[in-house]
Amino acid sequence: MKKLYSFLLTVALFVCVATSLKAQDEVILSAMSAIRSGDSKGLARHFSNLIELKIQSNTSKSNKDYSKTQAEYILEEFFRENPPQSFEYIHEGASREGNLRYAIGKYICRDKNNKATSFRVFMKIVQQPNGIFVIDAIDFSKDDPVETRN
Repeated sequence: MKKLYSFLLTVALFVCVATSLKAQDEVILSAMSAIRSGDSKGLARHFSNLIELKIQSNTSKSNKDYSKTQAEYILEEFFRENPPQSFEYIHEGASREGNLRYAIGKYICRDKNNKATSFRVFMKIVQQPNGIFVIDAIDFSKDDPVETRN
């Protein structure tokens, strides 16, 4: 009986961990897709109710906490001014406890003058008390100018 109880407990723990990892991966993959397509609404779907948003560009520099809706509109303007060409993650990591994850990516776009520009994107994903994973912080920091091939 004890062996059966231990086995069932192990299986239940494995299922919980696998479900948690799947939820984290879903947020990471959905965010990547939204950024690649410049979809502020799709990205905001995964935001916490209050999100730390930082955007450094030629025209503005914001750095504060916004509501989910405010952040969506700010990102909509950012994507309109800096239409995406590509976005890839270059590094991902997680806390030992598994309740925090981060991703660093490179966002390449064209500015108003059709000049290639890139941003380093940092995202922090946290687990809320209800178990749902959300993007708690996102930072678009301008990189050095991108060389173009003509």
